[in-house]
Amino acid sequence: MKDTSNYRGEKHHHEMLQHSPDAIVVHDGERLLYVNNAAVRLVGAERADQMIGQPILRFIHPAHHEISKERMKQVRTVKKGLDLFVYKMIRFDGTLFDAETTSIEVHGQSGRSLIQSVVRDISKRIKYEEELMEEAERYQRLITFLPEPIVITDNGIIVYANLSAVRLLKGRDMQDVIGMNIFRFIHPDHHEETIRIVGQVMQSNEPTPYVERKLIGLTGERIDIEISSIRLDHYLSRPVILSVLRDLTERKMAEELIVKSEKLSVIGQLAAGVAHEIRNPLTSLRGFTQLLQKEFGSRYPYLDIMLSELDRINQIVNEFMSLAKPHLVRFQTCGLKEIIGSVISLLESQAILNNVTILSRCDDSIPPVRCDVNQLKQVFVNVIKNAIEGCPAAARSIST
Repeated sequence: MKDTSNYRGEKHHHEMLQHSPDAIVVHDGERLLYVNNAAVRLVGAERADQMIGQPILRFIHPAHHEISKERMKQVRTVKKGLDLFVYKMIRFDGTLFDAETTSIEVHGQSGRSLIQSVVRDISKRIKYEEELMEEAERYQRLITFLPEPIVITDNGIIVYANLSAVRLLKGRDMQDVIGMNIFRFIHPDHHEETIRIVGQVMQSNEPTPYVERKLIGLTGERIDIEISSIRLDHYLSRPVILSVLRDLTERKMAEELIVKSEKLSVIGQLAAGVAHEIRNPLTSLRGFTQLLQKEFGSRYPYLDIMLSELDRINQIVNEFMSLAKPHLVRFQTCGLKEIIGSVISLLESQAILNNVTILSRCDDSIPPVRCDVNQLKQVFVNVIKNAIEGCPAAARSIST
């Protein structure tokens, strides 16, 4: 055992270190020369003399022996001391604990070069951090498969996004969005308001009300959403913001369809009113035309054509009335040829105005179908009307 009397004689230094709340040891790189009361308690010894003269490696786990020797060499070349390092250390009873240490070179009264190390037991802190990590992992597993898109941001950077959020932002997997700035996805019109709300979230424990926002997906597509955010204090040991997003695309489309449906309803009511007003003078015209035909039919054959056209007008008016007027669904067996023929009669004038010719080819072998005639007519009206409007200039005919 090396002579330790020189260092024991330095009472003024001993008294200064003795009452430190941190465990402090002094050694020459091989054996302990001094330990304070906190160091004695740290390793579970009863007295300081149980530790003095012991090899320093006696208290360090064999897995860290080599790094310990290397750091003892470095400490004499680093003026400001070594950075913190976590060792696995051994108590007197053989139990292990995690210790955070830092060392610096000191000199005794004789000028001898020694090493002073401060040791802190961080086992509880490491256990707490591990528990936090496990809790965060459990939380992530919980929310990964939730149907609601969820994004967690740390100072504006996305640190987590579940699968629903990845799909909403048009990504393929989480790596497409994690690490990106959240403002990459928020429409510029909402940047200023988002910054204000983020500040409020970090100062409150309450979630924000849902507000509508526009996002820009990875493909450049605009996405209508509503979002609510709340602060999480201990996600990976730091406060972050968790945001729940709701895709409003389908709801917006439904609202647009409702508005369009209401407009169509108004148009239908207007068409029904106009058709009703047309029928009165149309009845008079047809009656007088029939009288003229009886008296002058042999002299004016075009009266037959007039009656035929008046009947055609009456048929079109009846179609308007049946399509615009609400009615109960009534199924009956009908032939498709007759249904399509009546629809063509209804839309033929619109086709002529668009310089489109409607060609009807209906096989007589097609069996009758059981349907609601008016609703099926509405289907064909929509199909043919869309075809008329979308027919290119190079091909101005439609086959049904």
